[in-house]
Amino acid sequence: MLEEFGATLGPMVQAIQAGLAGTAPANPAPKGRMTFDAEAASAAITRLNALIEASDRGAVDALTAVEGALAGIVDNARLDALRDALGQFDFEGALDKLTEISRQCGLSQE
Repeated sequence: MLEEFGATLGPMVQAIQAGLAGTAPANPAPKGRMTFDAEAASAAITRLNALIEASDRGAVDALTAVEGALAGIVDNARLDALRDALGQFDFEGALDKLTEISRQCGLSQE
């Protein structure tokens, strides 16, 4: 009975595996350091800085662009601390953290 079950189930398992293999991305993105675009990072930081100075709650949304521009450049702990400060509406603390991040990257805030 067990052999019959295995014989019936085997082709189904193979069909499922073949189907799932067809849904996987052809070439996943490489897990390496991305190219740093200082201009894009500077623009994202400048925009976020302006929103923080205005105590605008939209700063949390603008942080996403900063995180994307600085991915692999700034450690996640610093970005998490900035996100936490914004989440707590600690705009002064967030501004200090953004200034530190900007300095670490060698970018000036205008």
